[in-house]
Amino acid sequence: MQVELLGLARIIKPSAEMTTVIRAEARAHMLGRFQVGTYIDSTAANAILQHQYDFYAARLLHTVSRIAGRESLEFALAQYDQAALVLHGKDIDDAHARERWLEHEGDFRRAMKHLAELITINGPATPRPSKQEWCVAMDFCLLATETMASLSEMSHRVHGIFAEGATLTIHPDGNGLDWEVHIGGKFAGYDQRIADRVARDRQHRMNFFEGRQFDVHTDKHAEILNSAFESEFGWSYARFISALWHLIDGAVPAPGAIPTLFINRRTIEALFASHGEPARAVTAMLDGFTVTSERMRAEKRVLWNPKQEHRAYRRGFYAFPDPTGPHLAFSREMARENLIQLVNGVCYKRLPSEWKTARIGSALEVLSKKASDWFEAEVRRNLGSVGISGRGFTKQVNLQGRPLQIPPQVGEIDFLGVDKSHNLLVIVEAKMTFTGLEAKYWRDDVEAFVSGRDSYATKFRKKVAWVEACRNELAGLLGLETTPQIAAAMVTLYPCIAEMFIPDFPCISLAELMLDFKKDAKWPYPTR
Repeated sequence: MQVELLGLARIIKPSAEMTTVIRAEARAHMLGRFQVGTYIDSTAANAILQHQYDFYAARLLHTVSRIAGRESLEFALAQYDQAALVLHGKDIDDAHARERWLEHEGDFRRAMKHLAELITINGPATPRPSKQEWCVAMDFCLLATETMASLSEMSHRVHGIFAEGATLTIHPDGNGLDWEVHIGGKFAGYDQRIADRVARDRQHRMNFFEGRQFDVHTDKHAEILNSAFESEFGWSYARFISALWHLIDGAVPAPGAIPTLFINRRTIEALFASHGEPARAVTAMLDGFTVTSERMRAEKRVLWNPKQEHRAYRRGFYAFPDPTGPHLAFSREMARENLIQLVNGVCYKRLPSEWKTARIGSALEVLSKKASDWFEAEVRRNLGSVGISGRGFTKQVNLQGRPLQIPPQVGEIDFLGVDKSHNLLVIVEAKMTFTGLEAKYWRDDVEAFVSGRDSYATKFRKKVAWVEACRNELAGLLGLETTPQIAAAMVTLYPCIAEMFIPDFPCISLAELMLDFKKDAKWPYPTR
């Protein structure tokens, strides 16, 4: 293994020797089934990616089982903490080093999470390996997990999203690369495009909301969920989240140990019990934020499926045995991030299964509706701030005492308004949907927005077509004097990959819309 210094971080990378040896073996594995050449069929390209993934996965499971101890778990978690020091390239002054880190940062972070999961599933290893054995094995584990993260992500992109433009080339011997994937055609440069959109949105999003975002506003969630949680567990929802924050921020590493957290679960339970807290609440709180060997085995945890519940995404503690009793291991930075993901998922009716009951499910429905109402209100407020006045309509547009019926097949319109200074009718669909940065979530977005039956785009086109057909009537009702142009957009809370698949109207985040509008001082997209 070797150390790479990036900003304030010490990132441990596979050694050059290990990389050379495994690259040769992986190439031999690939050429045992596939020939040198370019594969333009996405099915064949995906088969190659999966073939290589299986090569690393089989060896990784065998290797991890030999070193699955506390020291390995703490090593993986400590590396995640190191990566957090340079999140999104922070404090990396060298431009080239920053660019290289950003290219594989996501793979590295996913790899460390999954390595910790595999250690949890297979631990503790007996007998303990020697120091030399541990170093060689961990050297391979670092290489394998990051390569698998890259392969699984590319497989989802080639197979499920960009099949139309995907090719895979296996190069002859002596090339700098053994193989590479190219996404061309209309999707060329997709990765940089979505990365730039996400970075821009992240930098400016909070400028366009009054107060905190509703999807991460625990106090607002608690107003709706507290009662249901108290009736089921004896603790409010706010108490669940607060207790987890206190555990994450208040835990102290063992003196002289790797600065990750390894806390006796019984000590935590005894501490709460000494304050008279209900045991069922403490148990549910911890279980809902913990990945365990038993649950991951039952779910057949794999790296390529980010939709599995029992993974380190909305759960930040790893259950691990110890002679003194069951322990919870965690990276403080990972646990913080995962708790934010847990809170964020609540608006989309996602909660740990250990926290779900029928009563809480009903409360989640109410919360989800309130979240949608909040986002629609924020869209209206922002549009109003740039001179576009309007509101939502359900069954009819009824202004000035002259109702215009909205046909049932058109349905509710989130926002219909006017920009009088530019003679525009503006129709906007507000979609506060969950999205993710992994390709398997992108595939869901494309299906929901574009390719699925009754997709969001299909429904929105019906609304736009009705506005076009009633252009002059609506202009009169909404106070425009001459035949207006129509501006249409689908607005999301976060940037969505579906934008690349919708040719006839923009699908942008609220922050993107407002930034583009203010740059041009007018509606920034084509009108009709």
